[in-house]
Amino acid sequence: MRANATLEGYVAEAIRQNAAAPAGTCFRESDLIAFYQGRSEDPDAVREHLVGCRACLDLGRDTSLFVESLSEAERGTVAPRFSLNAPRLFALAAAAVFVAATGLLLLRREAPVVVRDQQEADTPAKRGNPWLNLQIAKAEYAPAPEDEVIWRGGEESRPDPFVAAMKPYTTSDYGQAEKELADLIARDPANAPAHFYRGVSLLMLGRPVDAIPPLQAAVNLSRNEEREEARWYLALAHLKSGQLDAAAAMLDSIDGVHRDEARLQRQAIREYLAH
Repeated sequence: MRANATLEGYVAEAIRQNAAAPAGTCFRESDLIAFYQGRSEDPDAVREHLVGCRACLDLGRDTSLFVESLSEAERGTVAPRFSLNAPRLFALAAAAVFVAATGLLLLRREAPVVVRDQQEADTPAKRGNPWLNLQIAKAEYAPAPEDEVIWRGGEESRPDPFVAAMKPYTTSDYGQAEKELADLIARDPANAPAHFYRGVSLLMLGRPVDAIPPLQAAVNLSRNEEREEARWYLALAHLKSGQLDAAAAMLDSIDGVHRDEARLQRQAIREYLAH
């Protein structure tokens, strides 16, 4: 029976390495081998458990493949007397290796293969954006009186379209303000204040990614203090969008009223990226 024990060892080792049952499995590999070889002390209990335990049933299915591949003599249903001569031992060893190798191939064929993309494997886990919920102050706007007469070229004119489009902004109706400013920009693409306040409105609506293009346009079209203000809000849009490199570059360019705030945010980015 030593050769039979050797075969069982190969079988048990193959199952342990390639189809290890999860925690909580009620039967070991050797128990299932004995059951499928007809040597179990309580086969009814094993059979009843396999009906209700998916883990043991899967493990048993793999075990049965090994047992079925053995010959009648090697399964133990017939107990022959082995002569301990070298050729016979060599044949038994070769048979054991063949059975184990066959089982490994069967198990590997059934086991799911998970292929990970190399870029995914090399990419570190993404961290949350600490600036995502950054509170942003509403950009100041001093509207002209609603009934103010605007004179152009010595003639009375209608109120500026920009003033009309900004009316919702003064009441913090950012959704309507964004729509009216977008309509104004469609008619007057070079209107820097319209681009700026449209971008700010999108920021206040929690849409920092959408706010970047109009704020960038405001930076390109503005001058002096207006450009500085546009740069500051553009940096905030990049921060809330998680675009830290772009935010850092914009913060480095700020040297006006927001200079101290920009330096604090720049230092915060540096410390965040260092960890």
